[in-house]
Amino acid sequence: MIQASEITSIGRLGKPHGISGEINAALDIDYADIDQLSCIVLDIDSIFVPFFISNARGKGAAGAILKIDGIDTDTEARLMGGKEIFALRSEIDDEIDDDSVERLIGYRIVNENNTVVGTVDFIDDSTPNLLFVLDNGIMVPVADPMIISIDHDTRQVTMTIPEGLIEAQQ
Repeated sequence: MIQASEITSIGRLGKPHGISGEINAALDIDYADIDQLSCIVLDIDSIFVPFFISNARGKGAAGAILKIDGIDTDTEARLMGGKEIFALRSEIDDEIDDDSVERLIGYRIVNENNTVVGTVDFIDDSTPNLLFVLDNGIMVPVADPMIISIDHDTRQVTMTIPEGLIEAQQ
């Protein structure tokens, strides 16, 4: 059985596209990365169920049209509408790049011990190393090894922040 700790959100299913079971999806990852996944995971009656994608094509800047195995009519696709799409954490590359870091503005930064550090006010890209500049003036490096998880639903980034980094800026 798939556990919540094994998955991460990558988007949300939308309305059916046509009558053959295709469904629109708003994605937090590049639609081409869907092909790299062994499956997507949907919450069906509080059970995480794997589904297999037989076809994915891009639609707009952050969307895709998905054909999910076993969903063959617009009626079946409509029942899936609004469901959050998950992927296995082991298959997702959570690296942050210059293009995706901007969407983290407004996200809350919490330390691994669940202490709120602040909210991302803007991204400082004036140096080779990107920095989260928080609403309280604290600056935290945007470094992949420090990022534990990104939860787009709660708009929260959980990080391992080196001891003393926050205290040195207060």
